[in-house]
Amino acid sequence: MSVDRELARQHLCNLARRYARPGPRYTSYPTALDFGPLSAGDYVQQLEQARRRANDPWSAYIHVPFCAKRCDFCACSVIASPQHERVAAPYVDDLIREIELVSAQIGSRRRLAQLHLGGGTPTYLAPAQLERAIQAIAREFLRDPEGEWSMELDARATTAAHIELIGEYGFDRVSLGVQDLDPDVQAKIGRIQSAAKITEVVRGCRRAGVGGVNFDLVYGLPGQTLDSLRRTISGVLELLPDRLAIYGYAHMPWAPGRGNQRRIDAAALPDPQQRLELLLATRELLLDAGYQAIGMDHFALPEDPLARADRAGTLMRNFMGYTVRAGADLLGFGVTAIGEVGGAYVQNHSKLVHWRQAIQRGELPTARGLVRSREDELRGTIIAALMCEHRVDKRAIEARFSRGQWRFDERFAADLAELRGPLADGLITDDPAALTLTETGKLFVRNVAMAFDQRLRDRRALATPAPTPARVPIAAARKAASPRFSATV
Repeated sequence: MSVDRELARQHLCNLARRYARPGPRYTSYPTALDFGPLSAGDYVQQLEQARRRANDPWSAYIHVPFCAKRCDFCACSVIASPQHERVAAPYVDDLIREIELVSAQIGSRRRLAQLHLGGGTPTYLAPAQLERAIQAIAREFLRDPEGEWSMELDARATTAAHIELIGEYGFDRVSLGVQDLDPDVQAKIGRIQSAAKITEVVRGCRRAGVGGVNFDLVYGLPGQTLDSLRRTISGVLELLPDRLAIYGYAHMPWAPGRGNQRRIDAAALPDPQQRLELLLATRELLLDAGYQAIGMDHFALPEDPLARADRAGTLMRNFMGYTVRAGADLLGFGVTAIGEVGGAYVQNHSKLVHWRQAIQRGELPTARGLVRSREDELRGTIIAALMCEHRVDKRAIEARFSRGQWRFDERFAADLAELRGPLADGLITDDPAALTLTETGKLFVRNVAMAFDQRLRDRRALATPAPTPARVPIAAARKAASPRFSATV
């Protein structure tokens, strides 16, 4: 390693130790922690507003929650059931009915710019069942020829018939959860999948005409070492995925829905310094292989649409992550699915039985959400600009929101004061026209965005409840106020 690279690595290590803290990933603002009760009637009102923009396209997300077995590291919304025959067919029936219920509310606005099937495991569904869900979307919406259809795949559950179906319906992109290729690490996280099977699925998808292949990798897993990680990256690069997402494992077995993580031996987890070394090694290996870093944790080949959009400043972000082709509103289908419609976030019931009962009553299965305020819109626009464009154009924000009543630096003086540290550390530049992330600062974009997150500040203020009313136990207040986020680095 050259002296310059070693100095740069040490600088990043020092910064990471300074800025590592829990924080949102900002696929939305406000985040899902701020959601409250929202009714089906509220959702209908939002759809009525949205359908007036008849020329705007939609995005759609379909959630298939099932897995045959839940992996020990998983933090997704999953229903583990080996009884495929019992759960899959009824779920598809109800899913189609939900699509039809929403379709009845959207008038002539039918163009679909983005479709993503996630989970869980979409290929848990048999090919014929999966085709029924895709056909329901195709019946109710008009596919934008410039749009993108994508699907998450579990190589272990993906058959040749699934791949044939993906090709037949012209899916543009697939995403595989690789996590780690080391057999020992796989055993420790309860997810055994051979490199040969992953290779078979990737090559099959490419033969079927799928243009883009994404891999998800995870660092900070039990048993992971620099040597094992380098072997994983070497194996991944042989398949040359178009994009990679690199996520840090968040070990939070006490959090709701993460009891499965208790099966992981905490003593086998890398310590904070080792975890940081794993991240930096992954980044270096991918950059050396010619990938372009996208934001905080994504990488793409230089000619991939995501890399081109990043260079052009046209990236977009929603609940499905970074994207280049998103509709003005997002429709969520399936249990726990989240949508964004008409200035509101809308989430379906998280319990399968409640989701199903609502649909069978002929109601939209809405349970939670939030209608954004003007202040939410303002702060959300700033955070989205940081996450996607890596720059906040102060004059553009003033033109859209101020109406001549304030200047950016005055309106956000308290927020900018929180950024004195990042400014001194070279993570951002700040001038009268713009707030801009540096190349190093892009790694810490979540930290910079948090300075503009008023709701997070308010929640943290509640976490020190000196004036808590006597009727509310302090421990309960702290528990309610404490955010549950992964570390920013």
